[in-house]
Amino acid sequence: MPEIASAEGTIPPLDSTIRSSLLPFDARTYAGQVAYRFTLLNVPAFGVSSPLEFVYVESHDDARYLDAHDAVSSYGALWGRLQAAALGPVESREFLAEAAEQMGW
Repeated sequence: MPEIASAEGTIPPLDSTIRSSLLPFDARTYAGQVAYRFTLLNVPAFGVSSPLEFVYVESHDDARYLDAHDAVSSYGALWGRLQAAALGPVESREFLAEAAEQMGW
């Protein structure tokens, strides 16, 4: 994985366990209009229990945990649309490298 150079040195390559995908401003999906933050969480269970799935949603004045199946499914579908519209990992790295070059890093 390439390193990005800067005036202060180099930025080390991303950890292989992290996948970065950029969502372009001109992405053709209404999911790109999302103006709030959400996190999908899946806590594996052991034994006879089923996994715990929930969504943490943040806005400028509130935060909520949602565990209703319909809400988790809806946010899962939204995440899928965001991933589909985003650049892939290779394209995202290339985009970042080009942006860093344009900025003189």
